[in-house]
Amino acid sequence: MKTKTIVITSILAAILIPFIAVNATIYASDNDSEIDNNENALTLQIYINGNKKIDRAWTSIINDFRDETDIEIKTYKGTQVNTQLKSKWDDDTPPDFVWVDGNGINDVSLIGDGKFEDLSSWFETAEVFGADEYTLVKDVVNNDLIYQYEGGKMYEMPLLGLIHGAYYDDNYMREKNFLIADDSGQETTYHYPKNYDELLTFSMNVKNNGEDKKNSPLTYPGQYPSYLLWSYIMPCYAADGDINFFNKICNARDISVFSDPRFKAVLERFKSYADAGYILNDSVNSNHTQAQRAWLDHKAMAISNGMWLEGEVQDMLDENPNFKMHFTTSPLVTSDQKSVSLVIPRNVAIASKAKHKDNAYKFLSFLYKEENQKRLCEAYSYFSVLDDVNYDDFNLTECTRQTFEEFENSELKVYKKYDWGTVGDIFNNVINALVSNEYSVDVGIGKIIDEAKKLKWEIKNHRKKAH
Repeated sequence: MKTKTIVITSILAAILIPFIAVNATIYASDNDSEIDNNENALTLQIYINGNKKIDRAWTSIINDFRDETDIEIKTYKGTQVNTQLKSKWDDDTPPDFVWVDGNGINDVSLIGDGKFEDLSSWFETAEVFGADEYTLVKDVVNNDLIYQYEGGKMYEMPLLGLIHGAYYDDNYMREKNFLIADDSGQETTYHYPKNYDELLTFSMNVKNNGEDKKNSPLTYPGQYPSYLLWSYIMPCYAADGDINFFNKICNARDISVFSDPRFKAVLERFKSYADAGYILNDSVNSNHTQAQRAWLDHKAMAISNGMWLEGEVQDMLDENPNFKMHFTTSPLVTSDQKSVSLVIPRNVAIASKAKHKDNAYKFLSFLYKEENQKRLCEAYSYFSVLDDVNYDDFNLTECTRQTFEEFENSELKVYKKYDWGTVGDIFNNVINALVSNEYSVDVGIGKIIDEAKKLKWEIKNHRKKAH
């Protein structure tokens, strides 16, 4: 007998349940306590940004898993689900499984408080659930995407991967002749800025020749400065090919890395760009919607963002079919550095206090089936976490395929596999302060170093308590 799948979504307002905020809807309802007390059950927390394609992908995967296992499933999902379920994590009554994505979930704190299960033992022997042949998860997953935690622990597993960069409107760029000209003597071709020298040329061209000279070369959502940090700045730290240097910055345990002249040089280059007036006014205060609107309206030629951008603006793109999204990796690298694709995993976790932990492990293993990875890749327009994937028969947008091509053509491919905790929060603040001219580069680096010292002390103190 097939059991019901209960879905609780935070998109529309309807039926209220006690522990969820008032804007919740429940589809297909059974008694909640029956699931909580049922050993053959599973609860899921899935953030969805309102994209119907993503919603459908998760629904089909969850329904297939239910049909294969007869497990009764309750899914909390929506744009506010992370905020709404925070009290359940605080009270140690969380869902069994969580997609660590979207606002309102702080995985650094959850890991520090022991809320996520250590998956390292599971990973050694886990099989892909429902696969046609015996297949170990560790043999098919790109291990470069797995986060490295203290003591070899694994609190999160990668489900998908993505890169950040600069997005443009290709049709508009060519119409306005904003691109970099290559004159071979026979014909002139054009390309996007690949390095800082070309970025300055591009930016001066935009400022001098834009409509009423009011166009800006770049905007970003200052309320989420990490978009700019990982799109433009962090790739520069790997562009010399010293991946150990890049990893030290991401890890933030070796404080001396922030005093390295190479660390300062990137921030000085970025600040010079900001001081030249090449970033749209008030970007520091913009949310992601405001920044997207400025970019779509060509007030800014480029926006720094991750690969989720197309899905978020799809409705507006449908209204303007002449807008052709084009992606490039960071143009802030110097002319003697290499192009960099910086791959960032999108992770999942299992609650350490999960009531149905075995079923959560099964569901996690189920997500690594090729057909499920295909569904998620097509929905999110991200990279699969599986090795050696052929995307030829995937239903992907033109922009996604162009992004994949840019990735393949990158001279360096590096992976974010360390978590720097609150150091990242301070780094984000520093980025905004450099743009608004609140900080000098030296002051900003000092703020980062101070936070890294706190992190190091907290780790040392935690180890003492553990022993």
